[in-house]
Amino acid sequence: MGEGEPQSGVKGRILLVDDSLLGRTLISRELAAQGYGILEARDGREALELLAREAVDVVLLDMIMPEMDGAAVLRQMKSDPALASIPVIMVSAEDDMAGVAAAIEMGAEDYLAKPPNPVVLRARIGASIERKRLADAERRRAEEAEAERQAAEALLRNILPKSVAEELRTKGSVAPRYYEDATIAFTDFVGFTCATENLAAQELVEILNTYFTAFDRIVARYELEKLKTIGDSFMFAAGLPERTPSHPVDAVLAGLEMLDAVANMHQKDPRCTWRVRIGVHTGPVIAGVVGESKFAFDVWGDTVNLSARMEAGSQPGRLNISERTYVRVKDFFACEPRGRVRTKDGKETEMYFVNGIHPALTTPADAFRRRYEAYFGKPLPPG
Repeated sequence: MGEGEPQSGVKGRILLVDDSLLGRTLISRELAAQGYGILEARDGREALELLAREAVDVVLLDMIMPEMDGAAVLRQMKSDPALASIPVIMVSAEDDMAGVAAAIEMGAEDYLAKPPNPVVLRARIGASIERKRLADAERRRAEEAEAERQAAEALLRNILPKSVAEELRTKGSVAPRYYEDATIAFTDFVGFTCATENLAAQELVEILNTYFTAFDRIVARYELEKLKTIGDSFMFAAGLPERTPSHPVDAVLAGLEMLDAVANMHQKDPRCTWRVRIGVHTGPVIAGVVGESKFAFDVWGDTVNLSARMEAGSQPGRLNISERTYVRVKDFFACEPRGRVRTKDGKETEMYFVNGIHPALTTPADAFRRRYEAYFGKPLPPG
């Protein structure tokens, strides 16, 4: 039985709270004859104990009781979110109108004079139950609407950066932005095309999901932005939409950790035998949201193209960076110059392999962290 819903064949559940057995008996018989389910409490404490474990639609609450009077019970009910919405009708002698007025100010629904007139009693109970059910239905609709809104926002935050999702939610659109300095990275699995010919579709998707789930976690840990996956390629960005001077170093750290993750998978899962190459470039980009019903946060510009060339010019198990990225990260990583390397589109550009942490920062163990925090004035992301 849901909250506030009557049992089958019962018009509603009424809690009678009165220290007088005669008073409870008279009202109980009247309401039972009308088809209501009745609970009885001899005092305020027993009433609160019953309310803690039983669902009721209305409380008929006597004002004058020993130890814990009606006002004290009402006050406690209205301070408890689980009980505050239950209508309370005070039952009082006619010479206690001041107490009744105070109870109504505290949130009592109505009052009845002792002994209650049966016609008035039926009317007050029926009206209170109807108002409660309408209020309960409205509350449930509001809760369902809020749950749907939160689910929609969670989905939006899952596919868009937080600040971008918030702008879309509040303004209905997202203005394109120019970032004069960001780092774009691509990963690509070597031999993926051959794998698609030799693996069942389900197994292929499972293996890709294993790799990309690990990449997702790494990107999240370094507070970078996953942009998209294209087949077996995973694309992420650093330095947008929130600008941070550490973005080239953060992107390279994430890339190195991805290489380690792939190597570890080779040992743990016999299916995960693919090798990955990674390319990174730093430069200006334009970023924005495209789509109307299916949104996507994307970036455009030569920096994206150059990053893709860095990936294509890399080698299996290696992280390849451009000269612009090298200038920004050389104080943190051991980089291997490759000279001018011709890319697939026939252009030559300076490239560097990143072989790991700079030798000067391997001892003591916290040397890399201290340099990072000194350069950028923020804690090193966990990794």
